[in-house]
Amino acid sequence: MINRVMILGLLFLSCGALATATGAAADVAGGQALARTWCANCHVVDGRPGATDAAPPFREIADHADLGRERLRVWLSTPHDRMPNLGLGRNDIDSLIDYLQSLRN
Repeated sequence: MINRVMILGLLFLSCGALATATGAAADVAGGQALARTWCANCHVVDGRPGATDAAPPFREIADHADLGRERLRVWLSTPHDRMPNLGLGRNDIDSLIDYLQSLRN
């Protein structure tokens, strides 16, 4: 017979998994919103027109196999000549990375 402690433990684990999945979806949505606001002037984001040819589309960036989380984090937190210094915080950078990774084929 399953005891009360075991049932409570399973319920707790289920709620944690649901919260993690919901948090991940929120991070992707937040990253998408950031990309639309800060990146869409140069990059194609969501296939929306208005970007320049000077920067690769987000989907192309996402499909680079050598761009893992850590490498993207360094890239987004380091100022570059062709990319403005947006001063993004760690949470914003993580959200952008989550969004980029959601675009991978």
